[in-house]
Amino acid sequence: MDPKHRENDPNKVATSSRVRDQPALTTSSGAIWVIVGGILVAITIGVLLSLGDRAPGQTALIAIVLESVLYIGMLAALLLPAGKRRLGVMATALIAIAAVALIFIGIIVAAQ
Repeated sequence: MDPKHRENDPNKVATSSRVRDQPALTTSSGAIWVIVGGILVAITIGVLLSLGDRAPGQTALIAIVLESVLYIGMLAALLLPAGKRRLGVMATALIAIAAVALIFIGIIVAAQ
């Protein structure tokens, strides 16, 4: 096959090592992001509820509200057209959910 036409070959296997070229960020429907995000939020809220009586002020409640808002934002991303933008928003929301959990659980544990 002519090298010029190789880039349009549907049987060509992607060999890119760039993170943003992985299938989860290019061709996924987004369902896996919603499932993993839901599991992460459920675990985080469970941990925050168990630490709630040790938390200073309303720290645990604030974290639970933030986690919920971020997850709702992830679900709202499903309204975007399918593609890299939607998957990028969902991946960013998942990272934000994990970061909020880590920060707030760290604050609660450090305050003890």
